[in-house]
Amino acid sequence: MTSQFEGLPIAMLEAMCMAVPVFAPNVGDIDVIIDQYKNGFVYSKDDHVSVITNQLNTFLDELGEYRSTSSKVSTSIRERFSRKNISVQYDKCLKSAMEDKYLD
Repeated sequence: MTSQFEGLPIAMLEAMCMAVPVFAPNVGDIDVIIDQYKNGFVYSKDDHVSVITNQLNTFLDELGEYRSTSSKVSTSIRERFSRKNISVQYDKCLKSAMEDKYLD
């Protein structure tokens, strides 16, 4: 996954749900999710291509370990980012925003 800007990429979450380790730049909230679940590798988007290449080689050398971790956390990712859980979070956020608007 390569991007200069991201929020929380759905493709990354889909990969993680399928127990696929992720190699991604440190943009948006990517590092928060990968670090929390330890199922991928985050590199700096500002790194030189040779540094990223070395980091990718390290990632590939440790791919078995990442796969093992990924298979353990895929259920957790599915539950945390399910449509039901996300819709509940959106509902709470919307209600909070509406309350704030009418309190002013």
